[in-house]
Amino acid sequence: MNLVESIYDMQQTLLEAGDGLVIVKFGAEWCVPCNRIKSEYQKTLKRFYSVKAREADYDTSQELFDHYGVAAMPTFAIFKSGELVEMLPKPSTETIAEALIFADPLQNYHNPPVLVLDADF
Repeated sequence: MNLVESIYDMQQTLLEAGDGLVIVKFGAEWCVPCNRIKSEYQKTLKRFYSVKAREADYDTSQELFDHYGVAAMPTFAIFKSGELVEMLPKPSTETIAEALIFADPLQNYHNPPVLVLDADF
């Protein structure tokens, strides 16, 4: 996963993504909860192949932690069209998946959830 280490890196990432989704994991290598969620998070990301995933490490990216007000690790930030959509402090992988679907229901992903239509046809 690509690291973002500064506000400039973040701006470049968001520009390159255009109208797409970007998720940034704020954490640290020494963070036990960050490492605990890592494998399930990577499995979740495989479902959302159009989402650009990045990481910000506390030891090298404190500027970003301060800029976005990150107070807990891991925290996941979801951006759409360059704008912050949601901050998820210490979420489950299910919460991350739900937030990605909510942020862009028409995105390309594998194994989409079953859609329930309310209207009769």
